[in-house]
Amino acid sequence: SGTLDINDSQTSDTSNQYQIAAFKQLLVTNIQTDLKSLSIEKLLLEQSRFVDAEKTGQMIGLEQLSIDQLALEFDNSSLTIEQIGLSQPEILITLDPDKQIAELSPLLKTLKQFSTPEKIETEQTPEQVTQDKPFSLNIARIALIKPGKFTFTDTSISPQYHSIFLLKKADIQTVSLDKPATFSSDIQQGEYTQFGIKGNGLLFNPEQQLNLEVKITQLDLPPVTSYTSQAMGYGMKSGVIDSDISLSLIKRIIDSTVKLKID
Repeated sequence: SGTLDINDSQTSDTSNQYQIAAFKQLLVTNIQTDLKSLSIEKLLLEQSRFVDAEKTGQMIGLEQLSIDQLALEFDNSSLTIEQIGLSQPEILITLDPDKQIAELSPLLKTLKQFSTPEKIETEQTPEQVTQDKPFSLNIARIALIKPGKFTFTDTSISPQYHSIFLLKKADIQTVSLDKPATFSSDIQQGEYTQFGIKGNGLLFNPEQQLNLEVKITQLDLPPVTSYTSQAMGYGMKSGVIDSDISLSLIKRIIDSTVKLKID
């Protein structure tokens, strides 16, 4: 039992010249553990960065990650968390000419170096099957505490597409492996474009149950002309789109309605 405090941590792969992970402080308070369980009152991660390469840049940055009331029960194979809070996340995604995520390339090289041959699975006896308990995951809420941004660049098309999306709101409630969650998000692109997303469903098994509503307002067409050229054979010199998208996915069957207002 006790408190864990780690400061100024860096984990780097010098051969591939990138930083796997780094953070200013990791503070874990009121740790209680025994042979049957592990509980944590609060986990706080400050100023963290992940996959920060010299050539591709930082893939994920986070001002703060906070986890409240974590409980892991070994006998019941269950993990429960009261809340996960995210402050000022910054995500950088670049698609290379082969449509692969460029920022992941150094990490994949590292994983390949440590990869081992696949293990041959042995068939379980009936006794072993009955003894194994399915893992249970329950997170009451995942919330965006401070707004963040998502930067996306696609170099696989011509001309290249580049845009910055501001993540203004994100809230997910009742995250579970077998129960539907509810979620909502507000995203802004540029000065006028807005994306409103809300819905519910099984986040870890969405093809079985997912209901989604997306409202897009003032989507500027010229920046996406590379995609419209591929899809329709025509680029867009000017214009905007408003759209309402409704989607229901139940047991791998899709029912969807898309309304477009094109100016």
